[in-house]
Amino acid sequence: MRGVLKKLQAVWKRRQLESDLDDELAFHLAMREEKNRRAGVTESARRSFGNPELVKQDLRDQWTFRAVENFWSDLRYAARMLRRSPGFMLGAVLSLAIGIGGNTAIFSVVDAILLTSLPVRNPEELRIVLSRGRPPAQTFDGYSTNDVWSSFPHPIYEEFVRSIPQFSDLMGFASTTVTVIAGAQSHYADAEFVTGNFFSGLGMRVLAGRALTPED
Repeated sequence: MRGVLKKLQAVWKRRQLESDLDDELAFHLAMREEKNRRAGVTESARRSFGNPELVKQDLRDQWTFRAVENFWSDLRYAARMLRRSPGFMLGAVLSLAIGIGGNTAIFSVVDAILLTSLPVRNPEELRIVLSRGRPPAQTFDGYSTNDVWSSFPHPIYEEFVRSIPQFSDLMGFASTTVTVIAGAQSHYADAEFVTGNFFSGLGMRVLAGRALTPED
């Protein structure tokens, strides 16, 4: 734990530690040269001392996090290479942007369809009931059409409500297009015809006014 704290403190004292390291190495080199001179050895003190940069790196490992140092070193090298090759930098940035944007869009769709539950009561119990049947006899390029799925007319919906008690609730809806008038302007908007128990069955609350009820 003490070693970790010392390494964290070294982050704020990096310049001072580097300066102290240079001074210490210079002192040892001077002492080695003096020792060789007194012994009459002509070999360079720097050669006998070894590679100073390797010595510095070994000493840095004692007061830094090697993985962090390597990461920042690689990051600085990458930044220099990108500055020297702006075309490569532009291609790399565009590739990252396209990749991240595409993955984000795909995740948004998956999240909306598969991961995020609908904001209704007991969404895991919600089902859509449709009728499956064959359309009138038609062919296209010699091939018959497939089965089609369709909704029910309102009388059949009412019969379901009366005769199938297994449903905790049964709501009906149908899509339509309406004209919305705001002042002197009008425009089309998508809308839904719903049964009176639509909001109460889903457990939804309206932000303003009141929701439809079966009495409506």
